[in-house]
Amino acid sequence: MLRSATESPTAPGADGQWAVVVPAKSLDRAKSRMTAELSDPARRLLVRAMLLDVIEVNHRCPLVGVVAVVTSDHELAVLASDAGARVLSEKDEQLSCPSVVSGGDQTFRYAAAIGLSWARTRTRYRHVAVLASDLPGITDSELTSALSEAERCERGFVSDADGTGTTMATFATSGDIAADDLRTFFGTDSARNFAESGAHDLVADERWYGLRRDVDSVVHLGSITDLGQQTRRVVDSWRADAPGAHGPRSLGKMEE
Repeated sequence: MLRSATESPTAPGADGQWAVVVPAKSLDRAKSRMTAELSDPARRLLVRAMLLDVIEVNHRCPLVGVVAVVTSDHELAVLASDAGARVLSEKDEQLSCPSVVSGGDQTFRYAAAIGLSWARTRTRYRHVAVLASDLPGITDSELTSALSEAERCERGFVSDADGTGTTMATFATSGDIAADDLRTFFGTDSARNFAESGAHDLVADERWYGLRRDVDSVVHLGSITDLGQQTRRVVDSWRADAPGAHGPRSLGKMEE
């Protein structure tokens, strides 16, 4: 049975003070820029594996009390629920959605807004983070470090490895928080948008490479030394197959 957004408010566990929201695009649309490199079955397997690795890291992080996946995809919803995540539907009419800022990745921004609305109105967590689902190299120590830093500010963000996009946004919740304070700017130039809105740059001198390296290409995937277990299993299966059968057209790209 899927964990519904209409369930009663959730109190944080003994340690976890964070609700983490993970927007997940449908399998038909996710990682569409990788269609030139991957077969459709391989792309779908990669999307599923990366989401599972992100959920697992949240379960291992002592600061996270609940992880909620926001998706319109039934297969991903079942996958996330089976992995122990709360599932929120993008079509849940009972959740009031804050205004979504124009531009950038609208699908991600809308799902993020749904998740933020849920975390603010249906839970009693003091902090909420919106985290990308395509971070197969993220570690629990990186996530713990970033969330610990985020507890010192009302709003924060983590830029991606290229320095232009955003892989995580954080918010301190309170009863009088304004809707404008829940805005997210995921997508192209979103790091600059967050900074200009007054959000705190959480990266500072920290590398957090796994947290910052979202995957939009096989080269990105190959740049991650320590892949999560599920993603590593997919990559290893590509190497075991005949070249180009299911995975990257050229496995040599994984070593660039």
